[in-house]
Amino acid sequence: MHVFHNESPREQAILRDELKNLAASAGAFVVDELAQQIDDPRAGTMIGKGKLEELRDRVALTEADLVIFSVDLTGSQVRNLEEGVNVRVIDRTQLILDLFAHRAVSAEGKAQVKLAQLSYLLRAIPRKRTVARRRGCAPASGDTLSRCGWHDVL
Repeated sequence: MHVFHNESPREQAILRDELKNLAASAGAFVVDELAQQIDDPRAGTMIGKGKLEELRDRVALTEADLVIFSVDLTGSQVRNLEEGVNVRVIDRTQLILDLFAHRAVSAEGKAQVKLAQLSYLLRAIPRKRTVARRRGCAPASGDTLSRCGWHDVL
């Protein structure tokens, strides 16, 4: 799923090719492409409701098992998109980290990639804390943590 902001048609073509090449390098087989020009990204899903429905329909039609976004997504956007299309959703950064993970050979290289992956995944935790506090959850006991959704993060 290509998301463009202010890129020229030439830049868009370069970015499309780059994402296809990254996906192919990671062993993915690209079955379809979809693009949207966005001036104001949606907080919940990055893309609009109509484009999300189109994406869901195309995923079902092609029987794709993964959707790769060309832009960075927040943890909540990934979750909302996965619920909307019923397959795994990753962004460009996650794709690159996965590619590095598969190609790392030395123990040090594998450790560095794992650290980068975990650091990347940690970006969702501050938002979970904020949501938990808004719900009136004070993360103190195991019961509170579970009731507040923290089991999804840890």
